[in-house]
Amino acid sequence: YEEFFASCLLKANNVIHLTMSCAVSKSYGRACIAAEAFGNVRIVDSGSISSGLGLAVMEADSMIRNGFGADETVKGLDMLKKRIKASFIVDDTVYLTRAGLMNPSLSRTLSAFYIHPLLSMKKGRLSAGGVFLGGRERVWKRYIRYCLRNTEKTDRERLFVTYVGLTGDELEEIAEKFVSESALRAAATNIAKSVGRILDD
Repeated sequence: YEEFFASCLLKANNVIHLTMSCAVSKSYGRACIAAEAFGNVRIVDSGSISSGLGLAVMEADSMIRNGFGADETVKGLDMLKKRIKASFIVDDTVYLTRAGLMNPSLSRTLSAFYIHPLLSMKKGRLSAGGVFLGGRERVWKRYIRYCLRNTEKTDRERLFVTYVGLTGDELEEIAEKFVSESALRAAATNIAKSVGRILDD
């Protein structure tokens, strides 16, 4: 981290480094130790992972482009991370079992009955948020509706759809499901266009 921060400071007067939640990664603690060697490196625990961290980075970039100083940006990020929601559906619990996060017998039971756990970040920790029953397509549809509930409180500027191991057809299908939710039609249309570009590339 020290070498990385030093290289960044060759291009900037200040560095704001965002990490994954300290509850799921050691990167925050390690970055804080390295930052002690500098007077102008600020470390922010995003309180999230994956797309949640990505949203925080994009918001930090927006604040800085709008004239926020380093300290103001850090304060803004501390407020923002309470509003970022990150969750995902587990299609196959084998990976959770291999990581020691789930009992093997429980994993087999969930698979046998088509039970898909919902994992979400709450107060910086990854926790079970419920389950969805059924085949993949049915679960995706219900999960999308779940994520888009209470849309009157949703910032519609940015919406991440993160995936692993899906085919092009499956991505198109998911994009269409977002488009069908009228409350976020504009954002979803952009998702569909992005998916189209990915498939074309």
